[in-house]
Amino acid sequence: MALTLAMLWLAGAIYDTSKRLTVDTYFFQPAPLAQDRMETPLTPEQLGPDTMRRMLVERFVTEYFYVIPDTADVQQRMKGGMLAKISSGTVYDKWLSNTAQQISQMASDGQLRTVRVTDMSLPADGQYWTVHYEMLTWTKPNDFSVAPTFSRGTMFIDLIYEPGFRPTQYRGGPKLNIGRFLDNGGDPALIFKIMINNVDFAE
Repeated sequence: MALTLAMLWLAGAIYDTSKRLTVDTYFFQPAPLAQDRMETPLTPEQLGPDTMRRMLVERFVTEYFYVIPDTADVQQRMKGGMLAKISSGTVYDKWLSNTAQQISQMASDGQLRTVRVTDMSLPADGQYWTVHYEMLTWTKPNDFSVAPTFSRGTMFIDLIYEPGFRPTQYRGGPKLNIGRFLDNGGDPALIFKIMINNVDFAE
C-alpha cells in the first residue's frame, strides 16, 4: 500500500502542470509570401526584381488561360479586367478574339482549367521571355471518375518591368493611392510597373 501511494505521489509530481503559467508558441515561416507566413510578408525590394517579375508574369499567364465554370467571370474579364490593364491593345485584342472565345465556351460547358508556370527565361540574344506552362483541364463537372487532361505550352512574351509602384492607376489618370485602391478591392497586380507588349506561342 505504501509503495502504491509513493508511486502515485511521484507520478503526480512529474505530471503536475498546475504551476505552468506560460505557453511557448512556435511559428514556422517556410516562404516569404503572405499565404505562407504568420508575420509581415517581405517587401518587393526584399524579394528582388527577378522574383517580382516572375510573380507578375505567372499572374498574367494564369489570367490568360484559367477557366472556372462561371460565364459571368469570363464576361467580366472580357469587359476589361487585369489582363486588359497590363497588356497592350494588340495583346488584349488577340486574347479577346481567340482564347477568350474558347474560355467562354468551356465555362458554358462547366469545365475547369488551372495553369502553372514551370519555367521562365530570357535568351541572351532576344527580348522575348520564354515562358513554359502546364494546364490541367477537367472537362466533366462533378464527375470524379474522369481524369483531368494535362497539357503543356510555351509563350514568348515581350514585356517591360520596372521595380516600384505605378504613379497612376491608368496611363494619364489621377495619382494612385495604393492603400485606398487595395482597400476598395483593387487587384494588387495593378499597382506594379509592368506592361505586356506582345505575346507569341510556340508551334
